[in-house]
Amino acid sequence: MTRSAKWLLSLLGILLIAIYIFTLILGDLRKHTVAFEYVFFSAFTLYGVACFVVLEPATVDRRIIYCIFAAAAVMQGILIFTRPTLSDDMYRYVWDGRVQAQGISPYRYPPNAVELTFLRDKEVYPSINRKGVVTVYPPAAEGAYALLWRILPDNVHWFQTVMSAGGLLAGILLMGLLHDLNRSPARVLIYLWSPLLMFETAHSAHIDGLVLPFLVGAWWARVRERDGLTGFLLGIATAMKFYPALLLPFLWRPRHSQGWWRMPITFLITVFFFYLPYIAVSGQQVIGFLPQYFQETFNVSPLVSSLNH
Repeated sequence: MTRSAKWLLSLLGILLIAIYIFTLILGDLRKHTVAFEYVFFSAFTLYGVACFVVLEPATVDRRIIYCIFAAAAVMQGILIFTRPTLSDDMYRYVWDGRVQAQGISPYRYPPNAVELTFLRDKEVYPSINRKGVVTVYPPAAEGAYALLWRILPDNVHWFQTVMSAGGLLAGILLMGLLHDLNRSPARVLIYLWSPLLMFETAHSAHIDGLVLPFLVGAWWARVRERDGLTGFLLGIATAMKFYPALLLPFLWRPRHSQGWWRMPITFLITVFFFYLPYIAVSGQQVIGFLPQYFQETFNVSPLVSSLNH
């Protein structure tokens, strides 16, 4: 990589950090919609330029990679101190962790149930969406919420920190995948510096931050033809959020390959393993709000509705 390219990446990284600092100053992003749109699209413009820089074939030394990771960590570190206002999903995560700490299944009662009145507070409970329905999240996600809550109860920024750390861990695994694919390690920037990754993990604390390491790990295992490990990692990702299951046919080696059955079998066993303890407690209630969720008119629901028609 040329010296000019290194200086350009440094400048772009500094500008992106400045943008995220401004985001921190804005506070509630829903109350500053126009300003946030300028911030978001400015960040994407700088990010796009950085992507073009790292796509150029060039020799990259380790210092560049360290700087890419360090800059990403700083950007996420800034957003961790913002209050999640673009999404309120994270408050349900905290609530479900609190409920499970009392030995109650999150699939049993909705947050506004009389049985859970004693758990309501003035910080987390008012911010929960869909208070009248039970949780929609799969068991591996619920297990993560329970564990995180026990470590630091009701700490919003703790959940943001863990989700952003998961995103960074996925970047480390992506380095191994790029190496095996004979791609420049600098291309990890395309993932790490993405504003979408920043806001979805460090700001909104979406569970996808924990899903990403398992997804990248599954692809890396597939490249190395580790079928059992591929199924195991994809199974964990699916038991945490359903959409990774869509990758099953793409990660499945052709049937004429030796041991082609290992991946799908391991996948199914892994998913079942995470569901089993919740099924034992909640029975068929373990599907939660999912059937009703697919009938709603946002997120992935329009696709499901169109398929049904």
